[in-house]
Amino acid sequence: ELHLPKKLFSAARGLYCFGVIFFAVTFCGFLGFLSSYEHTDVPNDGKTAVLVYGCRVRGTEPKEMLAERLDAALALLNENPESIALVSGATDEGEIYTEAQVMAWYLEKHGIASERILLDEEANSTKGNIRGFLRLIDAHELSDYDCISVSSTFHMPRIAFLCGKYGLESTYVGAKTERIQ
Repeated sequence: ELHLPKKLFSAARGLYCFGVIFFAVTFCGFLGFLSSYEHTDVPNDGKTAVLVYGCRVRGTEPKEMLAERLDAALALLNENPESIALVSGATDEGEIYTEAQVMAWYLEKHGIASERILLDEEANSTKGNIRGFLRLIDAHELSDYDCISVSSTFHMPRIAFLCGKYGLESTYVGAKTERIQ
């Protein structure tokens, strides 16, 4: 039978308690950080490009998480009639239509004119989305537009990091996600 000295046991218990408290505080801070993206008041007037990041689709309809992103984008697009939408996403396994095409149909169905929507149908990742947005910005001479990235809140830290890495200046709006798919 192994008997640990009392000092070693006390030190281990203290370290364990510190670890639990540190994790809890860090986790709560991270949740607070993420929720700050949902309440971001971004400038949205004049020349604005709303960048919507792709997510799984079901046939011609977005799945719930993508619909939440699109609804957040719709609010921004309706707020500013001069704004345009850039949607990005290719097909994933089992998908017939590109995520970008399904997003464009959803926006059109909810009142956004097709002339206000630009599609990148090549991206298979967040990095690909950003590269696609940069191609669209370059091809359509939109460098003087302010960009607002819209995705699920939990996705925002990755998007912010990659936008910085690839030189895409953007503000960020996190769409509230009811459940992870």
